[in-house]
Amino acid sequence: MRILDRGHQPLLTVRHGTASVVEMDHSLPLGMGDLLTSPPRTVTHPLDPGDILLAYSDGVTEARDSAGTFYPLRERLQAHCAHTDGVSPTELVTFLEQDVARWAPALTDDLVAIALQPAPSDDK
Repeated sequence: MRILDRGHQPLLTVRHGTASVVEMDHSLPLGMGDLLTSPPRTVTHPLDPGDILLAYSDGVTEARDSAGTFYPLRERLQAHCAHTDGVSPTELVTFLEQDVARWAPALTDDLVAIALQPAPSDDK
């Protein structure tokens, strides 16, 4: 997958029960491209069968519990995925929706999560 980061939350990859941050070159947010001195660079990130790439809004990571603690997205994903025998993109988004709502019952920002998974290969 080719990725162009224009200033949002870091993408996560869920692979074999492990959630990790995708290392990328960061650029200015959309709408501020006039300030760039050179074109933003893309990064190629390999996705294997079964991997899930997760994009999400800051409303997810800025959700707070009653003590004011921010939602620990990567850690919660890791704990959830470590105890399953594979998870689908739909199941991952459903888990996040329910888990963030339990963590922060009084949400004040939008929550967006998009989970992408490569289609199975026809190669045998």
